[in-house]
Order: sequence, then structure tokens, then C-alpha cells
Amino acid sequence: MIRRLGSQILRVAIRRAGPELRGWGTAMLNEMDAIENDWAALKWAIGGAASLFRGFELPISDVSEVPQRLERVQNTIRRAHGVGYLACFLVMAGFSHYLVIFSNIGERVGCVLTILGAGLVAVQLHSNNARRRRAASHGDCSAAIDRYRVVLEHMRDFHHGTWFWSRMTAILPGPLWFAYAVHRTHPEPLGSFLVGIIGFLVFAILAIPLNLNRSHKFQRELDRLDDLRKRL
Repeated sequence: MIRRLGSQILRVAIRRAGPELRGWGTAMLNEMDAIENDWAALKWAIGGAASLFRGFELPISDVSEVPQRLERVQNTIRRAHGVGYLACFLVMAGFSHYLVIFSNIGERVGCVLTILGAGLVAVQLHSNNARRRRAASHGDCSAAIDRYRVVLEHMRDFHHGTWFWSRMTAILPGPLWFAYAVHRTHPEPLGSFLVGIIGFLVFAILAIPLNLNRSHKFQRELDRLDDLRKRL
């Protein structure tokens, strides 16, 4: 049962992987037969599936793979940015509603700060999309390496440094001030207030390693691209 579950997970990952990765995934699936322990086989399958889903973490063996990787990364980024746009819209719409219904100045200041923070994130997403579209213009296969490099550099920078910390600085004050002002105006049990604040702060803290990990992931792919260029 455990081994069968691992096989199914890996098969799903193979079906969803790009054509250039399916052979590698099939080899991973065949290797499971040599693993005697069922739990070790499951761990092997999950690791292989994670690598297939990540896709561009695998080494680049030939320049012909670059256009496909570029397209796959662009599609993944577009989906992620689409979710980001939706989140920004919902936050801005929700706090615009609160801005109208709450009369306390502290609550309104929190609403304005939150709307501005979400707006900055939306502007960054739009700017990053525009930069990537310019970088990923059409060209021949040899030019794809340069296009891929620029896209990776943009995404690496988007998830760390000035881009990332400016987002964090813009996002954090508004909700915290709003929650504090609401608590002062409409007193509620201190425990509920603290749970909300702590939950928000935990979410914000987790965003730091997640974004830095994304940045390091794009840098690793840049290093692999440099290795490919040296081989060429």
C-alpha cells in the first residue's frame, strides 16, 4: 500500500512534468523497484516528484532545453503573480469598505496604510511583469539563454533585497495599526486580540525564509546556466 502510494505520486508528477523531464521521472520510478523498504521507497518517490514539480532545479544538459524552461518558468510566474494581484485587490477592496464604515481616526489610518501597502505590492508585481516581458521577447535558440538569464535575475532580485524588504515594510504597519485601533475602540478579550496579532506576525515572519529560498532557487538556476554557457 505504501509503495503503491509512492508510485502513484511519482506517476502523477511525471504526467505533469515537461517532455524533457519525463524520461528522468520514469527512471526514478523504475529505481523504486530496487528499494526494499516501503517507507524508503515512498520517500524516494516524494523526492522525485518534488524535483519534477520544481522542474528547473534539475541540471540543464543541453541548450535546446532552455526555451522550454523559460516558457515553464514564465507560466509559473504568471500564475503566482495572478494570485498576488487577486490578493491585493481583495485587501484593497476590503479595507476600502472598512474605511467607509469605521469613523474612528485610528481605524481609518490603519485602513489607508493597508490599502497603500497592498497597492505597492500590486505596483511591484506589474513592474516585474513588464520587465520580464521585455526580457523574454522572441528570438532564436541561442538568444534564449540570455533571455532566460535576465528573467531569472529579475525574479531573484524580486524575492530579496530592496524589492522584498520594501514590500514587507509597506505591508506590516497597516494591519497592525488597524488591529490595535479596533481593539482600543471596540474592546474584546485580550486573548483574541493577541491571537490575531501573533497569527499575522507569524505569517509575516514565514514570508522571509520563503522569499529568500525562492531567491536562492533562482540563483542556483543562474549558476547552472553559467555552467552550460561554459560547456558551450
